[in-house]
Amino acid sequence: MTLDLGGFDAAPRGERTELTRREYFWDPIGHKPYWSVGLKPQAISTGNRFVAEIPPFSIVYLRIPQRDSALHRQLAAGPPPVAAVLQSAPELHLLIDREVYADDWLEGHVVAALPGDPHQPYPVPLEPATLGADGEASFDRATVRLAESVGHFRVQPKAPGTLTLKATLGESVATASLVVKPSVPRPIVFW
Repeated sequence: MTLDLGGFDAAPRGERTELTRREYFWDPIGHKPYWSVGLKPQAISTGNRFVAEIPPFSIVYLRIPQRDSALHRQLAAGPPPVAAVLQSAPELHLLIDREVYADDWLEGHVVAALPGDPHQPYPVPLEPATLGADGEASFDRATVRLAESVGHFRVQPKAPGTLTLKATLGESVATASLVVKPSVPRPIVFW
């Protein structure tokens, strides 16, 4: 979104703090926090008119000091914004129930974590991961957004048996096997 502060004399640097799935993610399968890493303020470029990206399902707090204020001097003395540079690809994981009835929709998540530690989110935004299956299944989307290290999707297996799901992002791959049970309709009689 573009912020236009009109007559406010904004400093050229401010601060951004956000709460997204990268900072806190509730594991819907384990029914507990998957990770909770806390908030990390980041220096940003501001001014009277600037663009701020607001991720879905997030809380974003922008501190925009007035030019020549005490806060402006404090933020100006801090280090410049630096993008994290990582040498290794993320480790992908699929969080999804392992049993489902044929033709039922099942919710799942793709998680991008630091290599070797599945409970630490990958600290920088990623491109979307591609979804696939080794059998007959429908997905509600072809790719999953991983800009905040967690992406949501739904899958509908079509036939009983074992179905292997796959999420791919470059060299990183996550798989999960589902047991798909036959769906047997039962008549219901209302008296």
